[in-house]
Amino acid sequence: MKMKTTEQNGFTLLEIVVSLAVITIMSVVVGRGLVEMVSGYIFAKKNAMIAQQGQIAMTRLKKEFSNIKSVNSATATSITFVRNANPPDPSLHTISWAGGSNPLLCDNSDTLIGNVTGPILVTSFNLNYYDYYGSSASPSYSASTSIIEITLQLSGGAANTTTNLTDRVNLWLATGA
Repeated sequence: MKMKTTEQNGFTLLEIVVSLAVITIMSVVVGRGLVEMVSGYIFAKKNAMIAQQGQIAMTRLKKEFSNIKSVNSATATSITFVRNANPPDPSLHTISWAGGSNPLLCDNSDTLIGNVTGPILVTSFNLNYYDYYGSSASPSYSASTSIIEITLQLSGGAANTTTNLTDRVNLWLATGA
């Protein structure tokens, strides 16, 4: 007589519980990694937006300042000037910042950067005036000024990141210097 042996197929309850625990732990680790990747992407995107808006504003300021024909008045946060244009344009143009959470304005109505452009705030805007390269900075314009230094500080984006932009512009003025 032959004895029949029974073969056992399948998993024990302990094996199923252990495999479920391992899968759960792996899912949590992978899920957390995905959340961190998305958070990093959003952080980088918001900060890139601030840098881009700042660069656009700075380019516009440099273009405006490089075409100054004459300056009517100037302070550390405002400048009123006549553009060198063809045909001649005798009208006055102003770039100003009133401080606080106010936007940076061109001609008192065109927002260069500020609340209108999104969650970006101008936290500092400063103009320094130089007579020549290497001279000391002055907070006010004079007839001998030939260089304007623009400093723009923006805040916003992820974790209220602060971005500083600084550049200098040589003035054309009436002499073409």
